[in-house]
Amino acid sequence: MRDARFARLLWSLIALSCASWSHGVARAQPVIQAGREQEVLALFAPYRLGGELPGGARLMNVAIQQSSITATVEREGHAARLVLLHPQAATSSTSTSLSFSLRIEGDEQARAAALLLMEAVRRNDRLPFWRAGVSSAAPTTQLKVGPADGLAADGALLTLALLLAFLGLRRPGRREPQPLSSWRLVAALAGVTLLGALLRWGLAPQTYLGAWPFSRRVASQDALFDGAGFAWLCDLLGATPNRFGAVSAQTFFFSALAPIAVFAWVRSVFEDRRTGLVAALVVAVLPLHLHFARSEVALVFSVTLSALLLALLWAAIRARTSLGAAAAFISLLWLAPLTFATRPLDLLLAPLAVLAILTLPSLRGPADRRGLAILLITLSATQVFLAHTLVSFGGQVSDGLHLRVLQDALGSLLSDHDTLLNPLVTPTALALLALLGVRALLRHPEERRAGVWLLVWLFAAFTAHAYVQPATVAMQARYHLHLVLPFVALVAAGALWVDGRFPRARVPLGLLILLSPLWASGFIRDVDHDTQRELAFVRRAARRLPEDATVLEYEGGQGMHFGRLFDRLSGGELEPRFRSLPIDPESPTETLSAATRELLTSARPLYFYQGLACLGLQNAPPVRACDALLAAVPLEVVLEETIPHRVYDENIASSVAPEGAIRLRLYRVVPRGAGSSPRARP
Repeated sequence: MRDARFARLLWSLIALSCASWSHGVARAQPVIQAGREQEVLALFAPYRLGGELPGGARLMNVAIQQSSITATVEREGHAARLVLLHPQAATSSTSTSLSFSLRIEGDEQARAAALLLMEAVRRNDRLPFWRAGVSSAAPTTQLKVGPADGLAADGALLTLALLLAFLGLRRPGRREPQPLSSWRLVAALAGVTLLGALLRWGLAPQTYLGAWPFSRRVASQDALFDGAGFAWLCDLLGATPNRFGAVSAQTFFFSALAPIAVFAWVRSVFEDRRTGLVAALVVAVLPLHLHFARSEVALVFSVTLSALLLALLWAAIRARTSLGAAAAFISLLWLAPLTFATRPLDLLLAPLAVLAILTLPSLRGPADRRGLAILLITLSATQVFLAHTLVSFGGQVSDGLHLRVLQDALGSLLSDHDTLLNPLVTPTALALLALLGVRALLRHPEERRAGVWLLVWLFAAFTAHAYVQPATVAMQARYHLHLVLPFVALVAAGALWVDGRFPRARVPLGLLILLSPLWASGFIRDVDHDTQRELAFVRRAARRLPEDATVLEYEGGQGMHFGRLFDRLSGGELEPRFRSLPIDPESPTETLSAATRELLTSARPLYFYQGLACLGLQNAPPVRACDALLAAVPLEVVLEETIPHRVYDENIASSVAPEGAIRLRLYRVVPRGAGSSPRARP
């Protein structure tokens, strides 16, 4: 009786603190006060409200809200929006100006006009827009992981390994006919995890594989790199990592932990350690997951965090003691908002978790625990949706509710963009095992509901991602990381069904799974796209530059390459390695920015990077600035490379093949009077 009263007290305290704790500390955010309409409209000059833009588009509306500005353009019935946010409030962006983070959303047919507006803002935003002392008490959209900044946020990320270990050692389910002994379980799980880590380190390319890689920021990655805990660790080890290396290492860490998280979750669903171990093995060798294991792609985090969240949900409801349940619920308070905010589609996990609580036999438990779990998940998801997803991705949420998304999903189901059925991405043996798993689960009375739940998850995630129809399978594979968890659970169920029916097939079945990386090694290591080749060139070029070099770049809305990649931690402080400056002109009548013209007349060492944006291959505005700089001063080539034009993301790269070869070049500006080096031309 005393234990029950203590448990009810704990749950009541958790429920009361859920709403405030899961969102973290509110921080004042600057607002746009009334009376600044003309100042806002001046940002879009020479384009006027209601007036036409080049290409037949029209600026239809400029909505000024408390902390954002949204400009809407329309072209032939298609609409796109340019959203201007305070940098503290933005979780992702297409570009930046002096005062704003800029993001474009909406129909592709109108995006070119929105790009023109964005360039106008970047030209006209010459004075600080946000005024000191004018703020609101509304929290920023940068969600906090726990109740405080600094070490608390870092600690939530770094203690995931401990939570996973705790879940991995949980007692076997009641329906396991021949449970593995604890030491064999630990050895098997450790072996699978080590195998997955070695495959990721040896096969996965270290590169950027996301969209807008030089301008988009991932909040969870920045939270670690900019956090006090990571800075303290680097200072202790005497390390000075740059942002690129730190982000890829962080992704590798979460990717390598995925087998443990998947084991904990799948074992909980089926109450069977063997099924959990097979699922862990499948995700350890799955080519779709291996390919992104050393990139900056945030969906790798989603796989591990989502599996851990669901495993904690099972532990909270099914824990044998009130103290264990309380520990799991408290952990969920930290983990739920972090998981839901990692990527917009991670919010899909909330209704799926509620559906699991209401329907799955393995989640039968005390009614008050189930109710508290539903309340916690619902509140956390609602907070993230209102404060983060709706603010940052409101246009995509609206567009994603159209029936055409369902039509696109059905159309791509049997196409090569279905990465689970594409044999070049996912070995056919794994796809067949998943189909056998569906058959086995639906025919088993006790597992039928779990099978239906996994199918609903798979179909819902596949349909939601049909909102985005990339031109390349490589980019579609990134989105389909959201399909990994239900897929590996179905593969594990199919493998156990085959093992039960055909015991002699156990060895060849295991070999088929283990050889998956070999069958799809071409996909795993394929980063021969223009974006990744440019990244590799920039990293090599950086080794040719002296410390604190000034590098001129044509930004063109794509982000600064040298300034983005090589920020580093030194002595606990973040410092840029290079001074990276844009040459983009301030107005359409100019060819170079005033700052660039001034630098060209100075005596300081200067370098100029001629990248894909400068060559007009990334849907950028006219590149007169690059031509003007090439003609203005003598240049000598420091490093150059010829690369093939192979599009990765058509949103930022033209699919039109250029004439001749694509040459990336790093130039050194020859000081005046230093010789008669010929002007290099592209």
